[in-house]
Amino acid sequence: MLVGNNANEGPGFTPQNITTEDNLVEWLELTFLLFTNDDIAQVLLYYPSSNASTNRNATLFATEGDEGSHSVESKQCGHRPATKSKCMITKLAKNIYAETTFVCPPYWMGSAYNDHGRSGYKYQYSVPPATHALDVAAYFGPTPANVGPDMAFAFKKIWGNFITTNNPRISTEIANGASSNSTSAIDASDWVPYSAYEPYQLNLNQLRSIHCNMSLQDPHANLVDLFIDTSYLNKTGGTPIPYMVSVGVNLTVNGNPGLRNDILLVDAWTWEAGRGYRCEFWRSVGPIVPEWEVPFLGLSLGVLPMDRLADIMRFPKNHNHHLRANGGCKK
Repeated sequence: MLVGNNANEGPGFTPQNITTEDNLVEWLELTFLLFTNDDIAQVLLYYPSSNASTNRNATLFATEGDEGSHSVESKQCGHRPATKSKCMITKLAKNIYAETTFVCPPYWMGSAYNDHGRSGYKYQYSVPPATHALDVAAYFGPTPANVGPDMAFAFKKIWGNFITTNNPRISTEIANGASSNSTSAIDASDWVPYSAYEPYQLNLNQLRSIHCNMSLQDPHANLVDLFIDTSYLNKTGGTPIPYMVSVGVNLTVNGNPGLRNDILLVDAWTWEAGRGYRCEFWRSVGPIVPEWEVPFLGLSLGVLPMDRLADIMRFPKNHNHHLRANGGCKK
């Protein structure tokens, strides 16, 4: 199995009016109907506020994943004494939804495959803005302006190798890309199946050399940063170009010339300040999380507890149908 997620999955699926902790709790109660007050309190413990700056005029940087600010914190959104900022509350909701719905299932699926004598490889697509499904154009085309030819080739090679050999590893030369003059060995060729013992994923990004700003072009500019999770606007090298995420939401990202690959093998467990621990929490509450009807080899995955993933591994050859748990909620 080859399974992955994008760095910024949550914004398009999360209400943008979650600006207070009361709003957040109300949203959690509606989203997770079987959660008790204790369960919601646990969620808030796993997704605490930060003490990062609340300066809305500050330059917006991406989280690096393995150092500095992380996905439950952001340099431009934090909290003032005794109160969380509106931006941080919305950011927490987006990250909660992203991890429960799109990010954690690849962790579980990779582990489930390896637990059953198969190989499950995991990756994250982090080229900004890396919102839901933006990875598809990088390997199916047409290649978007913010994706360099080296990244597109490497991503296609990963999928091609997996399809033809069941092994998605790529060479150091392909991982570096033709635009790089690096002679150092990138550890992409050491990519191993994801497991609790070796919880590694391949992070697909481009060279982090300059910052990426967000342009607030919308007449309701105070709401723009509530839609796009600016913490993931990674520093990618290249030349600044305008990029429209949706109507009224415009970013400045980096395009050619100058884009270079930054493909690295990273610890998925400690990624984003302990994402593996948060995914274990969501796995532990799986029996009381309503399950989605999910296409068996589809791109989008709902929240599936580990016992259901084990069932998926044992499904008959006819996969042309949808999975649905007994009594599960269909969305």
